[in-house]
Amino acid sequence: MKFLLCLILSIFTFSLYSKDNIKENKESNENGKFSNFLKNGPEEVLYSEDDDDDVDETSPKTSLNNVTVPTAPKSSKETNAPKLPSDSVGDWKNSNEEIDTEAKRIEIESSLKKLREYSARGNSSSIKQISRILLKHKYPEVRAEAARSLGRLKSGLKYLHKAIENDAYEVKQQAYRAIEGIGSRKSLKYFRAGINSSDEDIRISSFKGLGKSKTSQGRDLILRYGLYSDNSKIISAALEGLGNYSRSEDLDVFRKFLQSDVIALRSGAIAGLGNSKQNGSVDLLLTAYENNPDLAPEVIIALNQKTNLAGTLALIKLLHAIKNENYQNLIKKELYRRKAFGQYAIVSNQLASMRYSPRPNSKKVTILRMGDVAKVKNITSKYFKAKMNNQIVEDRYFQLLAVNRDTNQSKRSIVQGWVFGPKIEVISLNNPGKEYYQKKGKGENSEDEDSEDEIIPGDIFTKQQKQPAIKIETKSDKVEKVEEKNQELNDLEDE
Repeated sequence: MKFLLCLILSIFTFSLYSKDNIKENKESNENGKFSNFLKNGPEEVLYSEDDDDDVDETSPKTSLNNVTVPTAPKSSKETNAPKLPSDSVGDWKNSNEEIDTEAKRIEIESSLKKLREYSARGNSSSIKQISRILLKHKYPEVRAEAARSLGRLKSGLKYLHKAIENDAYEVKQQAYRAIEGIGSRKSLKYFRAGINSSDEDIRISSFKGLGKSKTSQGRDLILRYGLYSDNSKIISAALEGLGNYSRSEDLDVFRKFLQSDVIALRSGAIAGLGNSKQNGSVDLLLTAYENNPDLAPEVIIALNQKTNLAGTLALIKLLHAIKNENYQNLIKKELYRRKAFGQYAIVSNQLASMRYSPRPNSKKVTILRMGDVAKVKNITSKYFKAKMNNQIVEDRYFQLLAVNRDTNQSKRSIVQGWVFGPKIEVISLNNPGKEYYQKKGKGENSEDEDSEDEIIPGDIFTKQQKQPAIKIETKSDKVEKVEEKNQELNDLEDE
């Protein structure tokens, strides 16, 4: 009996335990389905292994074709996802981008302002600050401006080299322009690398920099590669760099490119002549203006680099020839900067002999031609009489400083001599506030000092009119020049 009671109790207890387990399993399965739905989506829930485990063997079997696949919940009010603010996600992102752009603009403006302050100071501490900005600032616009600042100050060369090595695009371009402006031999290896760059601006700066380095290797690279480029801008930069070497044989190269049909090549030749210190470069620049009046600004800029007396005389000659007021003001501004005040003589006669002493039969120093300009150094207190065009003329002699008209260009220099007054027109350059450009006439255009000196046969001087200081040569002019040359030889034989 006891055994039967124990058996009945154990069976009853086991049945209760199994019912509780079945309920727990069902609840856990339902919870698992819901979690899988949230995690994997509806398709994963449909084919999850938990569903297969819960299928009742007694239920009718169905094929997958009859199964209705639940669709993903639509993003509507019924979704359980947290609701976003009234603005859309795209608008929210755009507002953040606008905030970032405004912050960037403010930071860039602030940094550029600091750069301007450092550049204005220009001391060693400011240069260090600019160099730090060049290497450390996070925005390329600011780094590029820092490179430009160092170029203007002609300082921070080693920092510019680092920027070339580590930076790119705009910053690298500005760094190359800066080292080109500095023109140090220490940058030679960067110029050598730059002429092979794919960036045209870097190649241009490199060829200009090779010229400023004034090394034999740099000149060789210009002549071998720069002048034979298929890019006119590169050739122009190479010509500008070549002028820094100031070789007499390079004048023929410039003369050749001045006759080119490409305006960029003529501009490059003019810039190169401006850098050259050869005496013949001034005459070539004046010739360039005769043949290319449209390039007057380039010629003026090139002559502005000639800080000697020859350059000043050429500027005054150009001032007398140019009719454009804007170009005249550019020349006057440069003359004022040089403080080139005083009296100058412009030859108004076809020929004017400069003599060693103030008398008609004195030995000639050189011969000046119409339009030539000279600096008035002294005037005789005495008046002299001379026979000119079969008339007796009375005037004083003017001691002038002028460019030697010797045919050998390498020996040209400033010479001093006396010229009879009627053969020149004196102008005066005064300080601003007074009349800046004032002519002082010397009477009518006269011919020559006496019947034994420089009279050219014929009626060429009977009705002489004022001619421009720089005259464009025509065929008739060439004939006149031949006659002048023959007469000069006759004069020398007479002496």
